[in-house]
Amino acid sequence: MENVFLYDEPTLDKLKACSFFWKNVVVYESYLSDVVEQPDLVDVTRTLFKKDILKICETPKNLKNALTDKIYCTLDKELWEYLYNNPARVTVEPKLPRIADEMVKESTRKDSKDPNLRKLIDRVMLTAIESKWLDSLRENERFPFDSMSTDMKKAAISEARKLAKLEYGHHRQLDPKTRYGFEFRNRYLLEQISVSTALFTPMAWLPYYQYKFGDYSTKDARKYLQGLDAVMPFVRRNSIDAFSIEDILKIRRNRKWNNAMNRLACLCNEVKYGADVNQFRKEIEQKVMYEYQDALGEKEANLKDLGKQLAKGSAFAGISFVPIIGPIASTVVGLADPIVTYIQGKRGHRSLPFFLNDLRKM
Repeated sequence: MENVFLYDEPTLDKLKACSFFWKNVVVYESYLSDVVEQPDLVDVTRTLFKKDILKICETPKNLKNALTDKIYCTLDKELWEYLYNNPARVTVEPKLPRIADEMVKESTRKDSKDPNLRKLIDRVMLTAIESKWLDSLRENERFPFDSMSTDMKKAAISEARKLAKLEYGHHRQLDPKTRYGFEFRNRYLLEQISVSTALFTPMAWLPYYQYKFGDYSTKDARKYLQGLDAVMPFVRRNSIDAFSIEDILKIRRNRKWNNAMNRLACLCNEVKYGADVNQFRKEIEQKVMYEYQDALGEKEANLKDLGKQLAKGSAFAGISFVPIIGPIASTVVGLADPIVTYIQGKRGHRSLPFFLNDLRKM
């Protein structure tokens, strides 16, 4: 299973990044609400659905029912009709363990009693809210951030942080069940791993996953980031933005490139937790790198169209994998979180990789 779950606010850049590295991109049905609000996503969304790349985590029947909701009355007509007429093709149904309800209940009980986890989520929420306001500031086309003077930039950042703290203040007033959302986070996690081998998640939420799944040091994270660097040395571009969706679709039609992506996904799942950095880089180079390079020579991937710099350059910047889960032996029997134990033992998730939305902030 070479799928990534896009569990973040969708943007064109994120869709392209996921499509570049993974066979399928899985989203929740609520993704369609974002498409309603962001017309620039309509064309690429329609294309990815028709190319069998984008999938909705839902049953076909539930998707058809959801599409009749009034919130989708302004959804692009062609996209709506395609989804409504092809529910089985555009969905992937989550397959939860038989005792999922009990697992979620027990995991939620443990999380709710953990004061450190509650404090961590409060900090994560503040960071996430602040990041949202700062990103909004930098993406403001009416008042371009880069064209501001130094003093104006400082004032704008200060104001954005004030607004973030104000929003965070409202968050703190919510009842604990809503404020921390342990139950829905645990259930969502089970759903997501049932249909994917990786998550695309905002950087702000990485501490939550680190804590949830046990000790995970910065050194370990760097190790795996270096591993991805070894995979992508032929890409000179600074961002996935440099590729059009047409470029990415052209790459995906290349058999050798597709094989390399599949092998990368498998290697991320198979590599031993805590492996030596150099050995990990060597494994990736031997198993993946040559196939990527060979793919560039195939006629389907036209070097002229993709840019002559593809053949050599620096590592990709802006996205990466970080496997969160260590070996089962690291969990104390009897004290284990049932969801964590289940994920650790599930074939294909012994080292669950996560996409980081913004690697530049590390």
